Amino acid sequence: MRLAPSRLPRLAALLALGLAAGSCRKAEADRVATMTMVAGEEPARAMRFEVDVPGWPGAEALFTADMAHPGMKPIVVKASETAPGRYAGVVTWTMPGDWKVFFEARWPDGTRVERSANITITRE
Repeated sequence: MRLAPSRLPRLAALLALGLAAGSCRKAEADRVATMTMVAGEEPARAMRFEVDVPGWPGAEALFTADMAHPGMKPIVVKASETAPGRYAGVVTWTMPGDWKVFFEARWPDGTRVERSANITITRE
């Protein structure tokens, strides 16, 4: 199938518009996402993390806590959607030290949001 030369500019414009719309959607979700940490009853053992992405319900989301320590496996917690666009999970620490907590959410249309925070856990 050949396209008539008169249709090429319109096709190129539609393709550019589609690419721009997709990138705006990701940028919009990323711009509004905020991550908060809530200390549990035993701050040295567990911490609740919440990420708000207002207007963005229905994501598959994970929290991953990682420590730069040889042989340490990351802690992976599936986030649950506690309200439309609010994702939460509780990380239970396996040892004191410096941790990095990553949040990643993916929507069926391919949109992704990522957040991270550095945490120092001490034993009391």
